[in-house]
Amino acid sequence: MTIEITPTLTTELTWWHQLYEQAFPAVERLPWNQLQELAQTDSRMQLQTIKSDQRPVGILFGVQFAVQECFVVYLAISPEERGQNLGSQVVQQLKQVFPQGLMLESELVEKSAPNFEQRQRRYAFYLRNGLQDSQLMTVNGPERYHLLYHHHYDVRVYLQISQQLGLPMGIYLSNSN
Repeated sequence: MTIEITPTLTTELTWWHQLYEQAFPAVERLPWNQLQELAQTDSRMQLQTIKSDQRPVGILFGVQFAVQECFVVYLAISPEERGQNLGSQVVQQLKQVFPQGLMLESELVEKSAPNFEQRQRRYAFYLRNGLQDSQLMTVNGPERYHLLYHHHYDVRVYLQISQQLGLPMGIYLSNSN
């Protein structure tokens, strides 16, 4: 299966919203209206649909911060479509489209987390697909994350994007992997 990443069509918004709410806990989500408004008013912020055989299989919300650099805010593959290498294809495609820098967050892998195994799998997935851990821990609200990157990252850009998204944030040196 080959994937393509396309701008989200009006007819796909309900599907996108449903997967968004299913894939991300409320504490990690921006309000849906705010997310749509950001995508409509700032050309650097893109609400995109991941498709396979012209069918929606995943969602992506990214912020392009330079011609060939992007911060991925939300990335999810529909549960029915997982296990088909689609996520890996998306990451590889993003690395090609943004060769100068790709940043994203992955939940901090903590044994005390109720979803420890899921966090561990997600973190390992990104490392397996060529992202590196910056050794910085980001904090958005009550959650902590690994700041991951490919090729290049800039903490100032991360902080600027977080501020534009209206996210409470902090960034610290990490002592956890």
